[in-house]
Amino acid sequence: MNSVEQQQLIEDYLLIENPQERFGALVSRATRLGSLKEEEKVDQNLVPGCVSQVWLVGALEAGRCRFR
Repeated sequence: MNSVEQQQLIEDYLLIENPQERFGALVSRATRLGSLKEEEKVDQNLVPGCVSQVWLVGALEAGRCRFR
């Protein structure tokens, strides 16, 4: 995703005024992207302090930080 696409995505989500609805739209988009592999769901990738179990995997790809 280039910076123009990223800015458009941000602007699209900002059109949703209700924060809970905006969050729901983001979660829905993330769900369509697929889930992590079971071997990636380790304590090292677990986000502390969340009510639900949330894992975050980061990588540097072509000079950009990518998170899943």
